[in-house]
Amino acid sequence: MQQPRASSLSTLRVVAIPAIPAFVSLGVTLLRLVGELRDWPKPLVNNDVCGKAILGVVWLVPIFGIYFAVKLFHAGHAPQRFARPMLLAVSALALKLAGTFVMESQEMTYIPRLSTNFIVTLIGLVLSAKAWPSPPKRC
Repeated sequence: MQQPRASSLSTLRVVAIPAIPAFVSLGVTLLRLVGELRDWPKPLVNNDVCGKAILGVVWLVPIFGIYFAVKLFHAGHAPQRFARPMLLAVSALALKLAGTFVMESQEMTYIPRLSTNFIVTLIGLVLSAKAWPSPPKRC
């Protein structure tokens, strides 16, 4: 693993790094709220339980995943090799997609669907967390 540069560690802050993603997520959420309140068409917004829509924060996950990875990489907190992190990340994504497929094909009610989604997401998060080295002690 690369040694963190002292100047980058001083600029790497817990508040600074997630600020842009937080504001973008808030903006997308507010835009979706406006769309739902004004009855925008269903492909754009969908207020059904677990409804799929174009305007949603779920689309921000891969974008911000890359954003955070680039920030950590430039701060000197990169894995030594990229094969293992890529394999774990792809495994987490495949697990999440398979879980979604099962939930959709079984036409689960809300509570079992929520429970299944929570478990699959938790396992995916653990896989993703193992993909990257420990976060910096001082963010």
